[in-house]
Amino acid sequence: MIADRPRTTTRLSARRVAGVATSCALAGVGALAVGASLAAADTSLGTVGGLTYMFASSPTAPAQSSRGGSASCTSGTKVVGGGAEIGGAVAESHLTSTEPEYRHLEGGSPYWGAGIWNDSGPTKSVDVIAVCRKRKPVYRSNTAKVRVGHARTVAARCPDGTHVSAGGGYATGTPGASATPEGSYLNSSFPFDSRDAGRVPDDGWKVRIYNISDAPRIRINVSAVCVTQRPRYVTADPVAMPPAYELLSTAAACPDSRHISAGGLRLAGAPAANAHPVTIMPADLGDADSIPDDALRAKAQVLAGSTGASADMTAICM
Repeated sequence: MIADRPRTTTRLSARRVAGVATSCALAGVGALAVGASLAAADTSLGTVGGLTYMFASSPTAPAQSSRGGSASCTSGTKVVGGGAEIGGAVAESHLTSTEPEYRHLEGGSPYWGAGIWNDSGPTKSVDVIAVCRKRKPVYRSNTAKVRVGHARTVAARCPDGTHVSAGGGYATGTPGASATPEGSYLNSSFPFDSRDAGRVPDDGWKVRIYNISDAPRIRINVSAVCVTQRPRYVTADPVAMPPAYELLSTAAACPDSRHISAGGLRLAGAPAANAHPVTIMPADLGDADSIPDDALRAKAQVLAGSTGASADMTAICM
């Protein structure tokens, strides 16, 4: 961890077991609810409320390189949510993508995919969770181009009569530093409200991606997972992030009768080039089971010399 870098840790009470402290959820970057000792192969963490949580850890990425990872659903189930987390210091890496790989879902194995860029420091892995169920959702997508040195927010809308349960996105090309062709990275990934009759962010998914490449344009791809069931959307209080700041937060806990499918993180205020998520992932709060169905875990940074940002976090609870 960079010395003197301020950071915040948000803690919640375990939603099902009174008095259980949540410090274990944030004891370290490697202290996943699923445990650091799991093998790289996809592993079922358990099923609750009709949702099965699958976990996988990717091979490590050395400094100045990218790596992708994925967690797959079992046969007969479809992906309705998920998330990803990078190991190591928050300031040394960032997510380049995290999303349901919908283009493969209609005819192939459903899974949640993620990509990382390791800017510096030791090798790093990406841990991925896929949230799966038997009932098939509706998948929607959208694309748009973004110029070099610019960021763009792109939305995928759910059809009428459905509600978003998860989403995410990526950009075409090779993620990485400015010297690499078609480099890009993720700034925000979150559910949105289209200002319809309600004020609930259930209408689709948005991603904001920054293009740092030498290519004239890259294409942003955003996907939304849409369900007929009406989820509960739990939004945590915004967290102010001044320059040179690290966010380490487990927030937006689901009610006892609900289970998280995915979470959104929006970094507003700071330029997209200066605010990077490292983790957007379902988490366990230390209740009676070890299934990461309780809340959203988010990690992000704002670079030194930047203007500050506000971190808005939402858990989608099925």
